[in-house]
Amino acid sequence: MRLFSYGTTGWGGTRRRARHCGDVNAEMAMTWTVAKLTALGGAALLALGAFLPLVHVPKRGGVTLIATDGGWGGYAILALAAAGAALALLGRTRWTMLPGIAALGVAAYAFIRVSTEIERARLRLGGGIGDDPIGQLQDYVRVNSSYSYGWAVLVFGALGLVAAGLLAWREGRGSGDF
Repeated sequence: MRLFSYGTTGWGGTRRRARHCGDVNAEMAMTWTVAKLTALGGAALLALGAFLPLVHVPKRGGVTLIATDGGWGGYAILALAAAGAALALLGRTRWTMLPGIAALGVAAYAFIRVSTEIERARLRLGGGIGDDPIGQLQDYVRVNSSYSYGWAVLVFGALGLVAAGLLAWREGRGSGDF
C-alpha cells in the first residue's frame, strides 16, 4: 500500500526517469509504504535499545548493552539496525527480516548472559548476617537488582524489522534480486 511518494513528476523528474528506464526498484525506493515505515521505526527502536538500561543495579545505576561483554552485543545491534534501515531505504524491505531475526538472537544471548551474571552475583553475595553492614549491603544488592525497560525496546525494534519484512512479502514489494 503506497502512502505517499516524493520527487517531481514533470519532464526529467525522478519518477518519470525511473518509469522511462524501466527501473521498478528505483520507483519502489522512492515510495513510502507501511512496510518501509515499520522497518525504519523498528531500526530506530533497535538502535535506541542499545543505549537504554537493561539492568538496574543499586549503587551503580543502569547497565546498557554497550557496557556489557566489551560492547560487542551493542555494536552488533547497532550494525543490524543500520542494515535494516539501509535495506528499507534501498527498497529491499522484504530482507529486513534477516537483521530482525539476528537482532532477536543477539538480544536473547545478551539476556541469558545478563541473567546468569545476576544469579551468580546473588549466589556469590549470599545472605547478610544480622547487623553486619556489609551483609546488609549484600542483601540490598541481591534483592534489588532488577531488569529494566531496555529489553522491551530491543525486542519491539527487532520485531518491527521482522514485521516489516513480512508486510513487504505480503505486499509483493521489495523483491530483493541482488
